[in-house]
Amino acid sequence: MCAGDIEVLILERNQLVQERNQLVRENEQLVQDKNQMLREKTHLIQERDGLVQQRDGLVQERDGLVQQRDGLVQERDGLVQQRDGLVQERDGLVQQRDGLVQEKDQLVQEKDQIVQQKDQLVQEKDKLVQDNTQLVRDKKLLGQERDQLVRDNKQLVQEKDKLVQQKDKLVQQKDQLVQEKDQLVQEKDKLVQERDGLVQERDQLAQEKDGLVHERDQLVQMVSEQQNQINHLQSGE
Repeated sequence: MCAGDIEVLILERNQLVQERNQLVRENEQLVQDKNQMLREKTHLIQERDGLVQQRDGLVQERDGLVQQRDGLVQERDGLVQQRDGLVQERDGLVQQRDGLVQEKDQLVQEKDQIVQQKDQLVQEKDKLVQDNTQLVRDKKLLGQERDQLVRDNKQLVQEKDKLVQQKDKLVQQKDQLVQEKDQLVQEKDKLVQERDGLVQERDQLAQEKDGLVHERDQLVQMVSEQQNQINHLQSGE
């Protein structure tokens, strides 16, 4: 084997070592990228769980407000029924009062009583007017609370949709990273196959070279023996 062949083999060995080191570094980088993605995934899951808890708390608060609103509506309905009953009673008393007015000339002695009844009915009417005004204010307040609940629900839906979009974007990024990792693994495997092929070709060429060297040595030996025979024959003559 000549010095040039040895140098070529050394260069090939160094190149294969460099390729192996490069593949090792790429593999380590892929492992680091995978660990980083796992940490990011864990962090995102924690953030998602926290947002879900916040959303559940807001939903519970909303349900509590809805229950309070329903209770106020029931109270309002009860007051309306009471008011209607009082109005009916007032109408009955007004009818009685009108009858008493018509009988005023005959029932002078009952005049004071009728006046008192009239004053009482006026007070009841004023009370009913106040109650009706309060009910109108309550109705307006309940309407405002309902509108606020609708706005809160809409905001929660928007926040949920935003979180879903962020999750979908992260899933797409993860899938892209997985595809890139798979592509790098395929390229690494291809390089390993090419390296192994080159190693096989190098070994085969080394074997062929050794065979050629052996044949050359045999030819040299044969030529040397024939030359010795010729020299011996010439000296015998």
